[in-house]
Amino acid sequence: MAVSGSFSMDARQFERGLRRFVGRLSNESKRAADRTGTRVQNEARRRVRVDTGRLRSSIVSRSEDRGRTYDVTVGTNVDYAEHVENGTAPHR
Repeated sequence: MAVSGSFSMDARQFERGLRRFVGRLSNESKRAADRTGTRVQNEARRRVRVDTGRLRSSIVSRSEDRGRTYDVTVGTNVDYAEHVENGTAPHR
């Protein structure tokens, strides 16, 4: 992905914390992380400037279970995304 934002969590530690409060299983914590990724994706799509819509439609949320960690990444593979996000130097 050309531009992305991500977060990583220790699924076991997150699950222990959740169990203290609500007593749920690890699948619940993964679903919560996935829902958060989807919310971030939707907010990024809502905020992005739109010309053709290509960048907006390319923003996706992806999750990966790595055993002890569960990673959720939100980003795009569009090569000009960083320029839209951060701007560019003046053109001559």
